Amino acid sequence: MIYAVPIASIDSTLSLPISEIQIIQSRPVVVIRGEIIPIVRLKEVFQLQGRESESESSKNIHVVIVKLGSKKFGLVVDSLLGQDDTVIKSLGRFLKEIKEFCGAATLGDGNIALILEAANIVNL
Repeated sequence: MIYAVPIASIDSTLSLPISEIQIIQSRPVVVIRGEIIPIVRLKEVFQLQGRESESESSKNIHVVIVKLGSKKFGLVVDSLLGQDDTVIKSLGRFLKEIKEFCGAATLGDGNIALILEAANIVNL
């Protein structure tokens, strides 16, 4: 599945070794330039199955740092595809109860990307 994050919410993106994840107060975090940033794995939030590498400890993770007010959170994703201009379409009245998404967009290649509502994901 392809997810998109509104550019206004993104602080930065990075790739770092999985060994950089620490546990503080029972929550996974990464420390970036002295700042402790809680992380959320989208695979776990959406209960998705994924391929695991044989040497998990040497694997890099991709993190999208989102800024919500004065707080930052990291969304761990499988890969980063880049930046694209899209038009966000409403999910419609039948899917309005799904709080993790604020809409969807058709990408240039015809694929559909669900637009993440980061504030609702990190507060789960």
